[in-house]
Amino acid sequence: MVLFHEQTNNEFSFLKLSSVNVYMRKATFDFTLLYPASMEKIVEENRPLIENTLKRIIKSAATVNVRLKKSYFDFAFFKADFMAFLSRYPVVAHTLIDNDITVSEQDGMPVITLSMPESMADYCETQNVRTAIEDFLFISFCEPIGLKIVSDKPELTVEYASPKESTFVLDRPQEGRLIRPQNVEDFIGRIIYEPAGYIEDATEPKESAVLCGTISKIYEQARKPKEGETEGRKFFKFTLEDFTGQMPCVYFPTKKTVEQFGLLIAGKQIVVRGKIEEDTY
Repeated sequence: MVLFHEQTNNEFSFLKLSSVNVYMRKATFDFTLLYPASMEKIVEENRPLIENTLKRIIKSAATVNVRLKKSYFDFAFFKADFMAFLSRYPVVAHTLIDNDITVSEQDGMPVITLSMPESMADYCETQNVRTAIEDFLFISFCEPIGLKIVSDKPELTVEYASPKESTFVLDRPQEGRLIRPQNVEDFIGRIIYEPAGYIEDATEPKESAVLCGTISKIYEQARKPKEGETEGRKFFKFTLEDFTGQMPCVYFPTKKTVEQFGLLIAGKQIVVRGKIEEDTY
């Protein structure tokens, strides 16, 4: 949104980028922008300008769809959406009951309080559920929403009342351009909720990087057998492709994951986390 605000002279500084979905097969970009309810008239009057500015910034032959969504915090509607979000975390969703989710006000800001057992509060911390909830609150509303997790052990109460920094932008020079995949399901390993970088920007070695895209080529190979082995260890080579470029990838499965990974075929869309290094071969 940096370029957008520059090209519109900050006339729509109240707009907030909630999500960008990229569908490579359909060649479409789907933007969702949030705006405060008080700005509804201004947004409707300037809808063509907002849409055309985004299309001009993308500079692509792909179709750009823009959804402008009014942001208004209503606790009843929030609860329904929040429980739907928590379905990604069955352990947490099955623990919380209706009365465990409450709302209060702190310095004029709504603060969501989740009451849960000590073990579940620890789980939310260690499994990054708390961070995912913060992300959910951030992308769902223009106004800042606080979060407080309260366990049955007072000293474990943790408050997150201040709004977090935006990470849902297309252009951050220090981090590169980002894509946040939607409707991610676990396949091998833990679900990856971090935004993915553009393949075009993955030009330097990195210990841990997240990329997403479509598998365009995939095949299985095997290393030479070691002494005493009848066959070498299997591994997979595949090419990951997004709308900016291609990345050759290698995956070394375990005995438990070799068959599962073999189910992947060209055309599947995946999110991966791994090490980026120069190919010495």
